Amino acid sequence: MYLNRNLLKNRKGFKILLNRNYSTKHNSSNVIRQQFLDFFIKDNQHEFVKSSSVIPFCDKTLSFTNSGMNQFKNIFLGYQKPAYPKVANTQKCIRVGGKHNDLSIVGSDSYHHTFFEMLGNWSFGDYFKKEACEMAYKLLTEVYKISPDRLYVTYFSGDAENNLDPDLECRDIWLNIGVKKDRIIGFGMKDNFWEMGKSGPCGPCTEIHIDHLPTFDSVNRGYDVNMDKSDLTEIWNIVFIQNYRRNDGKIENLQEKFIDTGMGFERLVAFLQGKSSNYDSDLFMPLFKKIEKITHSAPYTGSFSGDDFKRDTSYRILADHSRMIAVCLADGMFPEQNQKLRRILRKCINISVKHFGHQNLMIETVPVVANILGDTFPELHQKLFNSLEILKYEEEYFQSLKDSLSKGIKEIINQNPKLNDLDLFEYPGFVPAYQDFNKYKKSNKKEISGEMAFKLHSTYGLDIDLIEKLAETENMTVDIDGYEDHMEQMKNKLLESVDGEKAITLNDLILSTQNDLKYEYSYDTSKHLFCTKPVQTKILALFDGNGSQIDSSVDAKTSSIRVVTESSPFYYESGGQESDSGYLIKNGQQNRVNSVTSQKERVFHSIHHDSKEVITVGDSVELKIDDTKRTACTRNHSATHIINAVIRQLKKLPIYQKSSLVTSNQLKIELAMIGPKLSEIDVRNIEEAVQKVIRNESLDRKIEIVNSQQLQKQLDKIVMVPGEIYPDDNLRIISFGDLSTELCCGSHVHNTNQIEDFTFSSVKSTGRTSYLFTGLTANAARRAIQKGDEVIDELNKLKEVASLDNFNETLSNVRRISTELMSMEISYLKKLECLKLIEAIKDQIKNESRSAVSELLDIEMKAVSDKNKDSKFIVHFLTCSELMKNVSLQKATRLIDDQKPVIIVSYVDDEVKARCCVPQQLINEKFDAEKWLKSFADNLKSKVEPPKGQNKLEVCFMKGRKVKADLFDSMLQTATKSAEKFASENC
Repeated sequence: MYLNRNLLKNRKGFKILLNRNYSTKHNSSNVIRQQFLDFFIKDNQHEFVKSSSVIPFCDKTLSFTNSGMNQFKNIFLGYQKPAYPKVANTQKCIRVGGKHNDLSIVGSDSYHHTFFEMLGNWSFGDYFKKEACEMAYKLLTEVYKISPDRLYVTYFSGDAENNLDPDLECRDIWLNIGVKKDRIIGFGMKDNFWEMGKSGPCGPCTEIHIDHLPTFDSVNRGYDVNMDKSDLTEIWNIVFIQNYRRNDGKIENLQEKFIDTGMGFERLVAFLQGKSSNYDSDLFMPLFKKIEKITHSAPYTGSFSGDDFKRDTSYRILADHSRMIAVCLADGMFPEQNQKLRRILRKCINISVKHFGHQNLMIETVPVVANILGDTFPELHQKLFNSLEILKYEEEYFQSLKDSLSKGIKEIINQNPKLNDLDLFEYPGFVPAYQDFNKYKKSNKKEISGEMAFKLHSTYGLDIDLIEKLAETENMTVDIDGYEDHMEQMKNKLLESVDGEKAITLNDLILSTQNDLKYEYSYDTSKHLFCTKPVQTKILALFDGNGSQIDSSVDAKTSSIRVVTESSPFYYESGGQESDSGYLIKNGQQNRVNSVTSQKERVFHSIHHDSKEVITVGDSVELKIDDTKRTACTRNHSATHIINAVIRQLKKLPIYQKSSLVTSNQLKIELAMIGPKLSEIDVRNIEEAVQKVIRNESLDRKIEIVNSQQLQKQLDKIVMVPGEIYPDDNLRIISFGDLSTELCCGSHVHNTNQIEDFTFSSVKSTGRTSYLFTGLTANAARRAIQKGDEVIDELNKLKEVASLDNFNETLSNVRRISTELMSMEISYLKKLECLKLIEAIKDQIKNESRSAVSELLDIEMKAVSDKNKDSKFIVHFLTCSELMKNVSLQKATRLIDDQKPVIIVSYVDDEVKARCCVPQQLINEKFDAEKWLKSFADNLKSKVEPPKGQNKLEVCFMKGRKVKADLFDSMLQTATKSAEKFASENC
């Protein structure tokens, strides 16, 4: 039932509903939110804690932050100490998956949302039930002036199965506060016992419900509480975390007690503004007005039934999803990185087109969201430009996918139009998956089993959201528990392998390795090396190559082992940086440490045991790392940060890091950049800016160690990898001046001048918006730059003397240099300069040769004839073809003795062609023009055909085939040898 405003005026509760403490003007959502914060922060001495990002960087169990307690989870679990005894805030929350998934409901009712704010106050051992209830009641009745007759409270009524008594303490607190006895209602585990998960902190809760309808004082609607009534809803949940559920299911008491509360901001605002629906409040109405104005559609009427329901539902979905999309983008989430966000965005684009005749209304509505929420969440204003750029890109990309929709998917959608609402573009395996699914459902199954759901995921790449939607179109359900069991089994199998080796079953008696020593290194200015002191330590455990623990000793016969020690200075592979290598030394005998890994805080040194020394558990050994390799990795890792920062500074476009790899040889960083394509000038500007930071600016490195709570305060300053899960504690913030601030566990230089030098060795496009940058530092960079200069000098000299008189020699040198460039470690920008010079040299000779094409051809073919006058056949690459746009291979073959079989090959603009002629008198069963040319063309993966109207036994040509310059010489050599061998054996 929804509030009828006409009936409202004739009912006794009129003044209670509309005549509250504030006029409409002063009862805005911003005022209501601020009243909540002021009440707890100013009046009740809570500390304000900024809302965490909707991206849960330190929680692998969540796709989105879905409740106010997420950022305090580790306090409840006992992993972290609270920074303050009591806090309050408004937390950005998103619920579009998992246990809390409101996506399918949004728009069809008045109070469910994908994005919402959770007003909350927390106590970490400071106050408990009495104070929490008293403050909540005072805020609602005295600050917000809500009549007590509109409120109902619930408490936990106990549970015999879990041996839990009723929370009579809570009931009595409400009675003492003054709540009428008949408005205090007990409920069981489902409604009034909160649990974090299958195990962990938990406890009873009390909920405050609010009656949206003005009623006579004598009317009690307690029977409607928790009955899913839209006009009597839960508004505040106060959780008393006092218990702990063990893994065996039993519940015990906690020594520490916490308060965790959450109040739905949108529901509160709707009530205080006298609205029957959250969507009628000032949090949503400006969005509807914007859509009306842009699309000239009929106004939003707030209908939940009748003729206007479909249109108004579209209004509500767009408004709700606009808020979610705006918040996600402002927090640094990219649709490419989060497919749920991308699907919701595409759903909005479809609604924009289908119901409002507009391509993408998100471009118009997201700025409105920033205006509504930007004072509270300033990142919405700060990141608005980036958000709009991403939205424009996503619209263009979505349209391109529609345009290129595969024939198979189109046929499936024609057969089942319901699938048109599903986002199938990102699932290359959907067509075979649907065929398999059709076979499965033919047996009249009403449920997609866990096994089948897992197959659709693991074999065809469908995610569980799409599988559930697919089931919905067929009136089927999905066995989610069975699916998750199969997923867990797969994860366990994956864990059986560590770095390609069999996983180690750890004995809990093996102590953790002290590994902080890997960060203790100094810089030797005379050697230009980062030096780490050797560490004396003791062996804790030995494992063979199969991961089996060795009881005591390893003799010389065992060559490959893994060693766990008490402490280690070795950096193990993590954060994109390869591990150190070095030596394990016993009694002066060195054993090479090839690589280092970590498992459950134990560091494993993979040893090549090549000494005669017996290695025994309990031995005292020395660990020494290879300082040269560590230094190279350290420079390369810091340079990666500088590149990342410089590109963001110069391009000022939406950018996120997709991956990185740091080795001692080079660095690689892959970035997605929304906006114009990267140009050569961009790359040059980036490289010069990086070089300036290294050579001139000398930025000091700073390290700050924080936990996940402290991290929340600095999120807007720190560059992180979207989708990456970071640890809760010992997070290392690495800064270089004001230029770069990143979370990183790698090793880094103390000052950027220790990187010494830098150049890109490669820049490649890896997708529609992605680029892979490969770089070199220090001596490697200097060598690459110097090598580039040397090649440029050589090419300039060739250009100076290039002419028709020496074109064969010149082109031979140019082709040699072109081939060498492809494998040469050379500065990327220098390579581009070389390629331009190569083209200039070719153009120079071509320009001179235009008036002498026939003469050049005659000269070369005469030389070929003279050279091969005693040969039975000729296979020749036409050198002058590189100078001629339209080479006449027919003319070239006519210039050869017509009594000899001949193959002439040309190469122009990266395309290779060939023509073959065999005199009639030399044709036999094994040898003719078609067979011979095929022996050549097969090596180039090209086809052979005769000219129209001619005998294929006498004349054939090879179709043009594109071959890159760096591959041409080797392919030509292979094809030529094959043709020569064929002719020698068969002619």
